Amino acid sequence: FAFLGALTGSLSELFEKFLMQHINFMAALLWTSVYQILIIGTIIFISMVLRSKKEFDFKYKYKWSILLIAISLLLSDFAYLNALSCDGAMISIISLIRRSSVLISFAGGILFFKEKNLRSKIIDLVLIVVGMFFLYLGTFGLKAQTIEIIFLADK
Repeated sequence: FAFLGALTGSLSELFEKFLMQHINFMAALLWTSVYQILIIGTIIFISMVLRSKKEFDFKYKYKWSILLIAISLLLSDFAYLNALSCDGAMISIISLIRRSSVLISFAGGILFFKEKNLRSKIIDLVLIVVGMFFLYLGTFGLKAQTIEIIFLADK
Protein backbone atom coordinates (compact mmCIF):
# COMPACT_ATOMS: atom_id res chain seq x y z
CA PHE A 1 0.00 0.00 0.00
CA ALA A 2 2.94 2.37 0.58
CA PHE A 3 3.95 2.19 -3.10
CA LEU A 4 0.35 2.71 -4.20
CA GLY A 5 0.12 5.73 -1.90
CA ALA A 6 3.32 7.20 -3.34
CA LEU A 7 2.13 6.60 -6.89
CA THR A 8 -1.31 8.15 -6.38
CA GLY A 9 0.25 11.04 -4.44
CA SER A 10 2.58 11.78 -7.36
CA LEU A 11 -0.24 11.62 -9.88
CA SER A 12 -2.29 13.90 -7.65
CA GLU A 13 0.50 16.48 -7.54
CA LEU A 14 0.81 16.51 -11.32
CA PHE A 15 -2.94 16.90 -11.73
CA GLU A 16 -3.02 19.67 -9.11
CA LYS A 17 -0.31 21.59 -10.99
CA PHE A 18 -2.35 21.25 -14.19
CA LEU A 19 -5.52 22.31 -12.38
CA MET A 20 -3.92 25.38 -10.78
CA GLN A 21 -3.29 26.74 -14.27
CA HIS A 22 -7.05 26.77 -14.92
CA ILE A 23 -8.84 27.57 -11.64
CA ASN A 24 -8.30 29.64 -8.52
CA PHE A 25 -6.45 27.77 -5.77
CA MET A 26 -9.07 28.75 -3.16
CA ALA A 27 -11.81 27.12 -5.27
CA ALA A 28 -9.66 23.99 -5.55
CA LEU A 29 -9.16 23.97 -1.76
CA LEU A 30 -12.89 24.35 -1.15
CA TRP A 31 -13.87 21.55 -3.51
CA THR A 32 -11.11 19.27 -2.24
CA SER A 33 -12.48 19.65 1.29
CA VAL A 34 -16.08 19.06 0.17
CA TYR A 35 -15.11 15.94 -1.77
CA GLN A 36 -13.11 14.58 1.16
CA ILE A 37 -16.14 14.92 3.43
CA LEU A 38 -18.39 13.21 0.88
CA ILE A 39 -15.96 10.37 0.19
CA ILE A 40 -15.11 9.66 3.82
CA GLY A 41 -18.78 9.94 4.81
CA THR A 42 -19.72 7.45 2.10
CA ILE A 43 -17.03 5.01 3.19
CA ILE A 44 -18.19 5.18 6.82
CA PHE A 45 -21.83 4.74 5.79
CA ILE A 46 -21.07 1.71 3.60
CA SER A 47 -18.96 0.21 6.38
CA MET A 48 -21.84 0.63 8.82
CA VAL A 49 -24.35 -0.94 6.41
CA LEU A 50 -22.14 -3.91 5.48
CA ARG A 51 -21.18 -4.75 9.04
CA SER A 52 -23.41 -5.39 11.98
CA LYS A 53 -23.72 -2.58 14.49
CA LYS A 54 -21.92 -4.65 17.09
CA GLU A 55 -19.00 -5.31 14.73
CA PHE A 56 -18.76 -1.69 13.60
CA ASP A 57 -18.23 0.17 16.83
CA PHE A 58 -18.05 3.81 15.84
CA LYS A 59 -17.88 5.61 19.14
CA TYR A 60 -16.78 9.16 18.61
CA LYS A 61 -15.19 11.07 21.42
CA TYR A 62 -14.30 14.62 20.52
CA LYS A 63 -10.72 15.68 21.10
CA TRP A 64 -9.18 19.06 20.40
CA SER A 65 -6.31 17.34 18.60
CA ILE A 66 -8.72 16.38 15.80
CA LEU A 67 -9.53 20.05 15.21
CA LEU A 68 -5.81 20.89 15.23
CA ILE A 69 -5.15 18.16 12.65
CA ALA A 70 -7.93 19.51 10.43
CA ILE A 71 -6.60 23.07 10.69
CA SER A 72 -3.02 22.02 9.98
CA LEU A 73 -4.13 19.98 6.94
CA LEU A 74 -6.12 22.92 5.58
CA LEU A 75 -3.22 25.33 6.13
CA SER A 76 -0.84 22.86 4.51
CA ASP A 77 -3.08 22.45 1.46
CA PHE A 78 -3.61 26.23 1.31
CA ALA A 79 0.14 26.89 1.19
CA TYR A 80 0.76 24.04 -1.25
CA LEU A 81 -1.99 24.99 -3.72
CA ASN A 82 -1.04 28.66 -3.46
CA ALA A 83 2.56 27.78 -4.32
CA LEU A 84 1.42 25.67 -7.27
CA SER A 85 -0.67 28.52 -8.64
CA CYS A 86 2.30 30.90 -8.86
CA ASP A 87 3.66 31.59 -12.33
CA GLY A 88 6.84 29.66 -12.99
CA ALA A 89 6.35 27.33 -10.04
CA MET A 90 8.15 24.07 -10.65
CA ILE A 91 6.33 20.98 -9.43
CA SER A 92 9.61 19.17 -8.79
CA ILE A 93 10.77 21.84 -6.33
CA ILE A 94 7.40 22.28 -4.62
CA SER A 95 7.03 18.53 -4.28
CA LEU A 96 10.58 18.32 -2.95
CA ILE A 97 9.86 20.90 -0.26
CA ARG A 98 6.58 19.18 0.59
CA ARG A 99 8.25 15.78 0.89
CA SER A 100 11.04 17.17 3.05
CA SER A 101 8.52 17.06 5.88
CA VAL A 102 9.82 13.53 6.40
CA LEU A 103 12.70 15.16 8.30
CA ILE A 104 10.26 16.69 10.79
CA SER A 105 8.32 13.44 11.08
CA PHE A 106 11.54 11.54 11.72
CA ALA A 107 12.60 13.92 14.49
CA GLY A 108 9.10 13.90 16.00
CA GLY A 109 9.01 10.10 15.97
CA ILE A 110 12.25 9.98 17.92
CA LEU A 111 11.42 12.76 20.40
CA PHE A 112 7.74 12.15 21.08
CA PHE A 113 7.11 8.49 20.29
CA LYS A 114 10.51 6.97 21.20
CA GLU A 115 10.69 5.06 17.91
CA LYS A 116 13.16 2.21 17.65
CA ASN A 117 15.30 0.81 14.83
CA LEU A 118 16.92 4.20 14.23
CA ARG A 119 19.98 2.92 12.35
CA SER A 120 18.01 1.63 9.36
CA LYS A 121 15.75 4.68 9.42
CA ILE A 122 18.73 7.03 9.40
CA ILE A 123 20.15 5.23 6.36
CA ASP A 124 16.80 5.66 4.57
CA LEU A 125 16.64 9.29 5.63
CA VAL A 126 20.15 9.98 4.30
CA LEU A 127 19.22 8.43 0.95
CA ILE A 128 16.12 10.64 0.79
CA VAL A 129 18.16 13.76 1.59
CA VAL A 130 20.76 12.84 -1.07
CA GLY A 131 17.95 12.39 -3.61
CA MET A 132 16.48 15.75 -2.62
CA PHE A 133 19.92 17.34 -3.04
CA PHE A 134 20.25 16.01 -6.59
CA LEU A 135 16.76 17.20 -7.47
CA TYR A 136 17.73 20.60 -6.10
CA LEU A 137 20.87 20.63 -8.25
CA GLY A 138 18.81 19.67 -11.27
CA THR A 139 16.67 22.78 -10.95
CA PHE A 140 19.63 24.99 -11.76
CA GLY A 141 20.10 23.34 -15.12
CA LEU A 142 23.07 21.27 -14.01
CA LYS A 143 23.40 18.36 -16.32
CA ALA A 144 24.54 14.87 -15.39
CA GLN A 145 27.86 15.64 -17.11
CA THR A 146 28.55 18.49 -14.69
CA ILE A 147 27.87 16.30 -11.69
CA GLU A 148 30.01 13.55 -13.20
CA ILE A 149 32.90 16.00 -13.68
CA ILE A 150 32.61 17.08 -10.03
CA PHE A 151 32.97 13.49 -8.80
CA LEU A 152 35.66 12.50 -11.30
CA ALA A 153 37.79 15.59 -10.55
CA ASP A 154 39.06 13.94 -7.36
CA LYS A 155 40.50 10.95 -9.24
